[in-house]
Amino acid sequence: MLSKFFGLFKRNNEPSFEELFQNHVNISLLAAKALENQVVIKEGDQMIEDRVIEDYEHDADKIVRQIFEKLDVAFITHIDKTDIIALIRALDDVIDSIKRSAVAIATYRFQTTQNTVELSFIIKDCVEELRHAISKLSKKDTQSVSEHLTRIESLEDKADFFVEQSQANIADAKHLDSLKKAIAAREIIGEMESATDACQHAINIISDIVRKEA
Repeated sequence: MLSKFFGLFKRNNEPSFEELFQNHVNISLLAAKALENQVVIKEGDQMIEDRVIEDYEHDADKIVRQIFEKLDVAFITHIDKTDIIALIRALDDVIDSIKRSAVAIATYRFQTTQNTVELSFIIKDCVEELRHAISKLSKKDTQSVSEHLTRIESLEDKADFFVEQSQANIADAKHLDSLKKAIAAREIIGEMESATDACQHAINIISDIVRKEA
């Protein structure tokens, strides 16, 4: 009944907030896949993937603006406006962190390590879980969202392990060259960790919204 009521205020062919969230996270997933490619390709091609991710970030920014423009003219929203703002900002933090990771990899002309490869897999998996969770927003499926939250928390724990390993590599570095590489790796991994943290923050907001709306 409420969905029909709120539908009266939706313009023809205008995407809903849920659809815009979904579009945004779909772009983030493309960026996460590009980051995964970036950490395994040869050094000279890393700038190419960096530019690809930058284009994705610009596309995501357009959706953020679209959401705020939609909020400015919205009379009533079935999701609380403060929750809409919190969620789109959290989702945008995800792709921003992916972008910063890509920039750091390209800047340092970083040679792949097992830690960065594993973290790129984790980031992609986290964004995939977010994508599925957002699809449950309109259905108010608290059980499914809770399952996605648990999976992201598990992925976050895995990410912490690789972050700790990168810190240990700095302590174990015996030569200046190896120390520089270890420090560069730690900075890159720190940015990658921010992406998993942002995914966890976003899924927590989704979980709160679904509980409120259920």
